[in-house]
Amino acid sequence: MKKIIFFLGIISLFFAKNLQAQEIVKSFLKNQETTSKNELIYITFDDRISLVNDNINRMIGFDALDKETKSELQKKYTKIIDKVNQEEILNIYNKSFVKELRRYGFTIYRQEYLVSKITGRFNTVNVSQIELEEFTVIDSLTGKYYTDSTVYYKTLTGLRMNVWLEYNFSDTTSRKLLFISHEITDEFTGFTEDVEGKKYADFELSLLNPNDAYLLADQTARMTARYMYNFLMNKYVKERTKGTHKYFYSIGEDKKIKYSLYNTDYFEELPIEE
Repeated sequence: MKKIIFFLGIISLFFAKNLQAQEIVKSFLKNQETTSKNELIYITFDDRISLVNDNINRMIGFDALDKETKSELQKKYTKIIDKVNQEEILNIYNKSFVKELRRYGFTIYRQEYLVSKITGRFNTVNVSQIELEEFTVIDSLTGKYYTDSTVYYKTLTGLRMNVWLEYNFSDTTSRKLLFISHEITDEFTGFTEDVEGKKYADFELSLLNPNDAYLLADQTARMTARYMYNFLMNKYVKERTKGTHKYFYSIGEDKKIKYSLYNTDYFEELPIEE
């Protein structure tokens, strides 16, 4: 009997703490709608972008090759990143990131603004590095019917944008190194079938082109803003529950809040090298 009472007590405490955390989340949402209470972010951009070809990086012995051979291989295995405007990629990402943060209710101060003029508590975010990576991946098609065992493989081209952000780096107690990655590939759909002993692959293939790199920059920027909202919302909850809450809260693109035991839609936190 005592064990049952103890167990019920644990459950009651768990739900009480969850309800408390949900009320705190509602408070954060309400604050974001009020300019006098919302979160302030002072944001800076290092405006650095690196172009990386994973296909070249994985070539064993590439560094030992002569200059002419390297150039030929880079030309052969690079389809997109050598054709994009790096400045335009940065411009799209920076503008979309700031625009989306404002859509989520944040007050944004850009690096042109004197930080000494900001009153009250605020967050600092520095987009320290952006990387545009080209890679290949093998995808497959299977049978149209479960009786078809034929599998068709095809190598697809992909683009991945990696972003590193420094949060509150001047404060040793709260600073974080955050990372986000988003990727797209050639669109490959279809099926295989076996007709009278002959095997066929019926598919549609839509190849990536340089314009997709600009779309990727916009998508990644908007995702970064959403992840920043989730990061600051959960930080807000943690501070007010003293870390006793069990759920991770996140906002969807539709601005609806969901909670889970797993931190989906969230930055990867990287170790900071001293």
